[in-house]
Amino acid sequence: MILYKILLFSSIAAAMVILYFFLVGLTDGSITARNGMIWSILLLAVAASLVGGIVLKRHGFITWSKLCLAVLAIPGWLYAFYLVLIVVTKPRWN
Repeated sequence: MILYKILLFSSIAAAMVILYFFLVGLTDGSITARNGMIWSILLLAVAASLVGGIVLKRHGFITWSKLCLAVLAIPGWLYAFYLVLIVVTKPRWN
């Protein structure tokens, strides 16, 4: 149950980051009709992962629920690890 909650909150955090970039793109005009379909598919996939994880748990499919949430949570963890690694090691970019 603890793993489910960790995956759920990690998925929600990743979804909030994606939603933030979407809203910033709308305000600055970088999301146009040309790439709007890509953003629509991305947002639908994020919503399907979150809603699917919650609905599957509610119906008793805990393992499938964790797998559904892990699709969104694990890339978020990897990216956060990458950012921490960059901050801690202070690499030279030249």
